[in-house]
Amino acid sequence: MTRPKSLKKPPKKKPVAAPPLPPVSDAELQRRALAAYFRADGDGHPDPALSTVEEHDGKRYVMLRNASGALACYRIRKFDGVLKRLVRIPRELRDEA
Repeated sequence: MTRPKSLKKPPKKKPVAAPPLPPVSDAELQRRALAAYFRADGDGHPDPALSTVEEHDGKRYVMLRNASGALACYRIRKFDGVLKRLVRIPRELRDEA
């Protein structure tokens, strides 16, 4: 038995790729990471001169550092540019002392 046309499900829509993001400066990414760090009640005070935006294996990261070492690491998501705080700092980005 087939369904009447009025009860048939509409066809599924194909996902549409998101348009590419406009380029964001490293200074803007650092500013956003600092704001997220302080919003999360971060301990310590990051030094903007020591903090960097780095790229490894095709992924971009914002590293917040002070004189004592790394405080936080944020990955920049490719498709929407949102910063995601990482629980563990990737090995390639760790300060080896």
